[in-house]
Amino acid sequence: MKISIIWYLSAMKLKKYFLTAIVILSVLAVNAQIDVIQGQPKDEQRPAETNSGTAEFFALANWSRTSRNLIENTGNGGIYAASLGEREYEKSLDSWSLGIGVRDRILPYLTWEGGITYIQNGESYLYEGSDTLHAYESTYKYIGMPVKAYFTCGENVRLYVGGGLIPQLFTKYKQDRRWEDAVNTKTKETYTTQNGYRSFVLSAVANVGVHLTMGRNVSLLLVPEYRLQLISSNVETSPYAHFGRAIGVNMGLTYKF
Repeated sequence: MKISIIWYLSAMKLKKYFLTAIVILSVLAVNAQIDVIQGQPKDEQRPAETNSGTAEFFALANWSRTSRNLIENTGNGGIYAASLGEREYEKSLDSWSLGIGVRDRILPYLTWEGGITYIQNGESYLYEGSDTLHAYESTYKYIGMPVKAYFTCGENVRLYVGGGLIPQLFTKYKQDRRWEDAVNTKTKETYTTQNGYRSFVLSAVANVGVHLTMGRNVSLLLVPEYRLQLISSNVETSPYAHFGRAIGVNMGLTYKF
């Protein structure tokens, strides 16, 4: 219980830091635009000055439609494998993630990116009978450290095409469960654990998106993303191998140093 509380507080802190970063960057964008307007003589039009550096700090939110590839565990000769049963009918789950980081242009058309993210992915299940209901939403929570490289082109409107790898440290598994019986008695339960899951997984990620200049040093980014987990979430003795999938979009702000 103590460990779960610590991870919950850590997630809340990440959300707090993200919201603070968004507010700060928004204020900087407004101030930058005001400075440009006030600094221009009435009889002369001059382009806004920009920072000559190429390094940028970014803060973003990610919405993704997440799912999984769940297969029987064939490792160790299949001695732990079991039939998928009702888990075969699990569906996708909408999840939100948060991230901050730094990117910098190292060549005219090549940019690298590194950061830290709070990643969530999962799946859902719903069974509705004539007089019963059983449903759950399963969420896998990680702290990720993405490293990416992009091909870029453009200035005020910049195109990004690239990808990379995301090492991920497991923090918690959470499942929200709901039942309803024949007499309409409704029951809810939340189950959390850290047992039975690998402490480290690795994902590959691909991105294609745009970067829109808003002010002197502030820009808006909108980058769709596909994420593919390469290492199973479950330990070797689990009946199943679980590989998360996600397709979504990164939305956020950047500030040029």
